[in-house]
Amino acid sequence: MFKEQQFEKFTGDYGVDCSITNTELYIKRSDYMLKSKVFLITILILSLLSIFIVQKKDVIFQEGNPIPLAMAISKIIFQNKEIAEVKGEEAVDGIYGYIVKRGEMEPYIEMMEEEGWRFVERNENSNALVFEKDDTTQSIAYQYYTRWYTIIYSS
Repeated sequence: MFKEQQFEKFTGDYGVDCSITNTELYIKRSDYMLKSKVFLITILILSLLSIFIVQKKDVIFQEGNPIPLAMAISKIIFQNKEIAEVKGEEAVDGIYGYIVKRGEMEPYIEMMEEEGWRFVERNENSNALVFEKDDTTQSIAYQYYTRWYTIIYSS
């Protein structure tokens, strides 16, 4: 494809040998094009990801910072836990909470009973769990987070 030919040697002011063949030039140019293609593909993917996040920000950030919730969900999935604490400064509107698999409130109820609370009822109309301890009644709200998980807002 390319003839192998040697250009005349050119020695610049600093004594640098600037001779190059057509083949070497083709290789250098193709390396540059490959690097630029990788760079362009990376920029394209990052741009599409940014557009997706901007358009879906209301869903992604519906409960504030999604990272504490993702960490809690990963504990449920990978460590086979029934309940995980949601940690973080503003995990759920400044209130620490717990996350369980959707509708499975028993692990949270058992945890509250270990702390001395007696489970009274699960009010599905107001999405709340009602507990009593001595003369105190406490209503703990919960919300379905996704199709698979429930956030229990607890202080």
